[in-house]
Amino acid sequence: MSHDLTTPDRTRPRLRLVRPDSPAAPPGPDSRTIDAGAEALYAIECMSRRIDDLARAFNLPGPNDPADRRPRAA
Repeated sequence: MSHDLTTPDRTRPRLRLVRPDSPAAPPGPDSRTIDAGAEALYAIECMSRRIDDLARAFNLPGPNDPADRRPRAA
């Protein structure tokens, strides 16, 4: 399982998800922790894209819409 987590404009660093039992997985006991963290980042990225798609469908600004860069309330 490998996923490219860069945004289309390549502004975010490239991350790869690797199964813990894969030869490409980092050695050591932390490989499962690293994989779990990468999967969590991938899930957040997917959810963000879905929110953007829904916002576009209803002509609303999404959380990642460059036109909606207003300061957020504290």
